[in-house]
Amino acid sequence: MPIASYLVHPAPGMKTHVTAALNGIHGCEVVPSENRDVLVLITDTPDRKSDRKLSRVLDTVEGIHCLSLVYGHMEQGFENTKVGGENAQ
Repeated sequence: MPIASYLVHPAPGMKTHVTAALNGIHGCEVVPSENRDVLVLITDTPDRKSDRKLSRVLDTVEGIHCLSLVYGHMEQGFENTKVGGENAQ
């Protein structure tokens, strides 16, 4: 079960829109900052394939200026899965 956290920097004036868009995606939970225009995004997916699919969906969310992965965890059995490159699964 891959779990990840991201810092999401919305484009100026887009924080509310980005928050709503991300909260509408299955497997996502958004925690807004109280004193900055940044969001913390927590994702929880059942498997590596779902995690990759969610990553592609996140890339399409309008209004995200920058999305930075700050933590990622995979349960045992996922650690040998290739993440990128020509042999990625």
